[in-house]
Amino acid sequence: MKRFAGLLLAAFAAPLATFLSGPLLARALGPEGRGEIAAVASAVVVVTMLASAGSPDAASVSAARYGRPGAGYFRRHKWSLLLSVAAGSVALVVWSKTVLSGSEEAALYMQLAAVALPLLVVTEISRAAARGSKAYASIQAESWVANFGRLALLIVLLILGQLTVLSAGIATLVAAVAGGLFFWAEFTRAKTPQTIPHEMNLTRFEGSYKNKFAAITIVRVLNQRVDQVVMLPLAGSVALGYYAVAISLSQLLPLVAKALRNFTFAKVAQDSTLSATALVSRLASFFTLLAIIGLQIIAEPVIYLLFGHEFTPSVAPLRILLLAAWPLTLVSVWADGLVAISRPGIYGVAEGSALAVNLVLLFVLVPTIGAVGGALACLVAYTISASIALGALKRRSSRPLKDFLIITRDDLRRLRRM
Repeated sequence: MKRFAGLLLAAFAAPLATFLSGPLLARALGPEGRGEIAAVASAVVVVTMLASAGSPDAASVSAARYGRPGAGYFRRHKWSLLLSVAAGSVALVVWSKTVLSGSEEAALYMQLAAVALPLLVVTEISRAAARGSKAYASIQAESWVANFGRLALLIVLLILGQLTVLSAGIATLVAAVAGGLFFWAEFTRAKTPQTIPHEMNLTRFEGSYKNKFAAITIVRVLNQRVDQVVMLPLAGSVALGYYAVAISLSQLLPLVAKALRNFTFAKVAQDSTLSATALVSRLASFFTLLAIIGLQIIAEPVIYLLFGHEFTPSVAPLRILLLAAWPLTLVSVWADGLVAISRPGIYGVAEGSALAVNLVLLFVLVPTIGAVGGALACLVAYTISASIALGALKRRSSRPLKDFLIITRDDLRRLRRM
């Protein structure tokens, strides 16, 4: 239970730091500046995940089955990673000179992110491997340093009167690199376990999983970030600023599920009966619904109190995104279950179907109703993805739906024993 509590606190770090820095950025920069930061940050996240192209999932599964891969993972896959990172850096530079040409500071922030992209990709892969190998201390340390380090830098900039879109972006990149040092140090000193297959066989094993997850990674990340990426050209930075505030609050919901996934991934990845997946799913469903009810009650006063009346338009999309957080949380749990039964392709179909619907709705709704349209598109997309994934798990396991959704007293007792 102590280790789980530690992971839960680490899971709180990112959204809690975002929650605390959100009002700071919003009040200092206004809706337009907040929207520009969100536009760059979302594009960087998308490109980072596309450049890693399935490697985080492959490294995580490899670590869960054979132990920490050490720096050998990067050696075995260096050429594919170098090519994808180079392409990602070029994409960020091109995006900064086209879509962000109207904002000099936002464009420069994205160009700096293009330079830092190799370090961001290494951190993403290392974080996934740490989750697979149960390196809980590193997960917690990186989460706290990266997120609260950024918050501390933003506070210093505000006090000095230097908080701008560019300086906030630099603070974000510096904190991310600093947090990644915990993973890089561990990968450097970790020795390859003796129980793994021959290196060539291990390379093939990791490459196979990497290829399986590459397309899934692309559609998954686009599904979760494409709304913020396309909202800038479709509705402008002010609408994106309102939407970014709503997103920052709704991200508080999946915290327990994220901690549960980090804590149980190694077990879930080897459980072909899906009993572990069902348990995590029930717990995640219960705690997420409790959080939705609580945040729905206080949504409007929280916006007014923290961000001011200037961000009143954020209330409506926030209420919709809170509802969308339930299927979003559960589909992340069910994705691990599909990996456990060697059916990651089904998750890819679920995310691909949701992405297609999401893109259509975004281009139809966002130009007319702005942030509310983005939130509605997310709600529909996440529901479609979750429905397909749950249907596949039900067919494969012959379990009733309640086994994945409805918590029992025994579940709470098992959680206390973790």
